[in-house]
Amino acid sequence: MIHHANLVTAYIGTGVTAPLVHQYLLDHGFQASLEDEFQNSIHAGWVSPGSRDKIKVLVFEDELNNAIHALKDFFSGQ
Repeated sequence: MIHHANLVTAYIGTGVTAPLVHQYLLDHGFQASLEDEFQNSIHAGWVSPGSRDKIKVLVFEDELNNAIHALKDFFSGQ
């Protein structure tokens, strides 16, 4: 996992889609990280409501526009 203050959310999905998006971005040269709010809350000793199927794919802020463009290609099948 990347630890950096300038990470922003590029995608929010389920435990099925988020890892696929994450891997796609990694394969296309982006530094990306997954943030699973449900697992994070369990480890902290509480469960965040509505977080069960909420996994974020994070990228560096300066790569966000390029990542979104790449994800448009990914979801359109290009």
